[in-house]
Amino acid sequence: MPPKNKAPRIRKYLVTPYQKEALRYLQPPDDITVSEWAEKYRELGSTSSIPGPWRNSKTPYLQGIMDEFNVYSTEEIVFCKPTQVGGTEIILNTVGYIIHEDPAPTMLVYPSDDLALSVKKKRLEPMLEACPELAKRYLKDESIKQELKFEGGMYMNLTGSNSPSDLASNPIRFLFMDEVDKFPGASKKEADPISLARERTKTYRSNRKIYITSTPTLKTGHIWKELESADAEKHYFVPCPHCGKFIELKWAQVKFPGEEGMTYSDRAELAKYVCQECGCIITDADKPRMLQQGEWRIVRQSAKVPKKVAFWLNTLYSPFVLFSECAKEFLTSKDDPEKFQNFTNSWLAEPWEDTKLKTNADLVRERQTDIEAYQLPSWTKLLNPAVILLAYAVVLAAVCWMAVPVGFVAPPAGFLLETAAGAQNALVRWAAALPGGAVEWQAPKAAMWVAYLLFIAVTLMLWSAEREKTVPLSR
Repeated sequence: MPPKNKAPRIRKYLVTPYQKEALRYLQPPDDITVSEWAEKYRELGSTSSIPGPWRNSKTPYLQGIMDEFNVYSTEEIVFCKPTQVGGTEIILNTVGYIIHEDPAPTMLVYPSDDLALSVKKKRLEPMLEACPELAKRYLKDESIKQELKFEGGMYMNLTGSNSPSDLASNPIRFLFMDEVDKFPGASKKEADPISLARERTKTYRSNRKIYITSTPTLKTGHIWKELESADAEKHYFVPCPHCGKFIELKWAQVKFPGEEGMTYSDRAELAKYVCQECGCIITDADKPRMLQQGEWRIVRQSAKVPKKVAFWLNTLYSPFVLFSECAKEFLTSKDDPEKFQNFTNSWLAEPWEDTKLKTNADLVRERQTDIEAYQLPSWTKLLNPAVILLAYAVVLAAVCWMAVPVGFVAPPAGFLLETAAGAQNALVRWAAALPGGAVEWQAPKAAMWVAYLLFIAVTLMLWSAEREKTVPLSR
């Protein structure tokens, strides 16, 4: 009788709590992006304008910026933005993702310690308490004033850019810097706060992430310099609801009537956006659908594999701001330099440059080059012979004027003299306007002495013959 197949016996063992805890820490992070995590876990508190679960559909342009954190090759992310478009929410969503999925030392830097504490109290802690997955990992009793602690040994420092000692202490993997254009500059004793904070990520060079965001102020400000130094720059393009072509929303395309007798409010209410591709009118009602179908596109790239990626956006993309509001802000501020600077920075997200306030020192700095002192640029090899030849032409014309009877040589010699001198002056002025300023050329001393003696001899000879020169006169 053949033996019966017996079912395998499975012995069950109870897993102790400490073993469960160890296995939980060994569990790899979920295969989701930051924006997907925010959609799944983030809860907005009662203080938010839209309380409840986070929805990427409200501000679709933030999704691409958040997901850049999951691109392995990207080390730094720069977001140059207007006010109130969600730049701080990117920080909060990414911090939540880090705590839940990939805990590691983190630091948040704000312009001052007071602002850092205010963000902690009003934004960060309410987010931690509102999200169950973050609340159970937050060790509130072990946290101190400017350092939050979490399960797994993770800590998060909140500091101000005015505290150099806090910026140069423990190593960190994730660095977030908000409103960097309000950071102080470098001093004689310390480097600028951004450089000091970057130094703390050196030990995590292979997997570090640095996020820098701010509203721009001047072209020399931190955020605009970071934007210009990025390996790739991205702008948000949206499809026109009429022609379907992807366009970038630009302030120059916002049109409103200019008739006299209308108030600024009346003119602003009639503001509309005109598509730069087809000329059709785009209204505020079209904007939500356009934003949903929009995408970030590279407008400038200097590296094959960008490690530093910059994003730029203006207020026209905000779903919370109407075209008429942008027009009214422009009309009410255009005649006041201080208000117009705020419109340029906070609404257009562009740096302010007041040419009326430029000083001589500013103009000199703009023309400053990397050429070392007493070194001539390569283009002077062609400039110097041209100047010298024109100088010879001037001398030749003067000699001809004095040597030949005036009646015959006056018109051509005068024309040659005037043309050569004018060309020489124009060439010198052009050279002075080039980067590096005017250049100075000096012939060898022997050649200069020969030229001087020859000129003196010719001049004395011509002066001695001056009495014999006659000028024919017509009656």
